[in-house]
Amino acid sequence: MRKVQVSLLWLLLISGAAGLATRNAAASSDDGAALVGTWQGAWTGDGAGKFDMTIAKNSAGKLSGSITPKPDDGEAYTAEFKSFETAAGKFTAKFDDPGGEIDIVLIGSAEGKTARGTYTVRQKSDGSRVDSGTWTATRK
Repeated sequence: MRKVQVSLLWLLLISGAAGLATRNAAASSDDGAALVGTWQGAWTGDGAGKFDMTIAKNSAGKLSGSITPKPDDGEAYTAEFKSFETAAGKFTAKFDDPGGEIDIVLIGSAEGKTARGTYTVRQKSDGSRVDSGTWTATRK
């Protein structure tokens, strides 16, 4: 009987350690550390272009940054992210166009030196979709 109790105790300890390791791995993938840095990429959808993106983490652990889109058919501009959130290994970043009339949302994930995802561009006035598509980036 004692052997069964010891075996059961070891099983519980091993299961608990595995669960803790899994939770810690999930926390580290959601903390945004893989995203911090300077990225260079391109997007394609209804429109197309290239961009530079910088993501930083402050002392409180909050992510922020900026993006400089260079549309194929327009002028480059730099915008600060209004928000930058991470969850379940993905991130969502939001910013405005220079006139403040359009919301742009990037959703993506990073693995190593590569990041990719989707984007959506909407009019603030009525929420209508202006553009959407995919993007890819490489860490510089």
